Amino acid sequence: MDNWPKPLVLLSKCIEFDHCRYDGSMISSDFVKKIKPFVDFQLVCPEVEIGLGIPRKSLRLIRKDKKKRLVQPATDKDVTSEMMNFAESFLSKRLRIHGAILKSKSPSCGIKDVKLYAANKNAAPVKRTSGLFGEILLHSLPCVVESEGRLRNKFIQEHFLASIFTFARFERVKKKSSIAQLVLFHAENKFLFMAYNQELLRNMGRIAANQGDQSIETVLKEYETYLYAVFKKPPSHSSTINVLLHIFGFVSDNLSKSEKSFFMKLVDKYKHEKIPLTVLSNVLKSWVVRFGEPYLSTQTFFNPFPEDLLEEDLSMIADQQRYWE
Repeated sequence: MDNWPKPLVLLSKCIEFDHCRYDGSMISSDFVKKIKPFVDFQLVCPEVEIGLGIPRKSLRLIRKDKKKRLVQPATDKDVTSEMMNFAESFLSKRLRIHGAILKSKSPSCGIKDVKLYAANKNAAPVKRTSGLFGEILLHSLPCVVESEGRLRNKFIQEHFLASIFTFARFERVKKKSSIAQLVLFHAENKFLFMAYNQELLRNMGRIAANQGDQSIETVLKEYETYLYAVFKKPPSHSSTINVLLHIFGFVSDNLSKSEKSFFMKLVDKYKHEKIPLTVLSNVLKSWVVRFGEPYLSTQTFFNPFPEDLLEEDLSMIADQQRYWE
């Protein structure tokens, strides 16, 4: 696909953009560096936004009266209200954010790996949880929210990229406000959505068909709700294999017995996590070109995001796939 849209990605400003961490440092992220030319960033540093300086005394999350509180142990300052008010103000801007990358382990921005303490001083952490700002965003934004730490994993990277570029392409459909464009969008993404969630795919197909003759605004709004739901979880290994076999069925009649056998052996290797998905995807793409399958040639399953962002890495096997568990 040419002319890729630029997704809008919310990013903790301390990652690759500003020396605004509590100690005045900046975080390096190879993934953020890689995607810079392909996305637009909406930068945010919640701690600076609520008036804390650079550098500043560190914050921590504590559990008090069965609620999370964001405090500064060195000063005994509680900034919970300020952070919650900022988060609500930020969300009220209704930015069309397609994805978010927040600082891992941050008591404000972390999404699931933040230490929660029993008290603001002299206490051990009792569990891992979400930062205050991060938690509000997780519950409020429909898009995929990740940390820069988790995005070191290649599988999580690909899920994140597939998500944000699909959402950005859907923005174009909304601007055209056309049922015909929605039907085309759904058709081109059929196998990608099938890999993620077959039940939601069927529901989205019914919405796009618009048999109830609803207004285009109603149809697009309902379809968008399901679209974001599709990407809430990454595709399973078994559902991806199902899609590969489904696509294989389109071209198998044109293949020799040895070619069919070769492909099924590759499927078995992928099933046992010995080769990455790109091996099978590239074989299928070569047959799509060879046999001139116009329907398959437009499927985003083969390239859900710009190819320059895809890293061919044969080491991407079981250890990284199980990161999701």
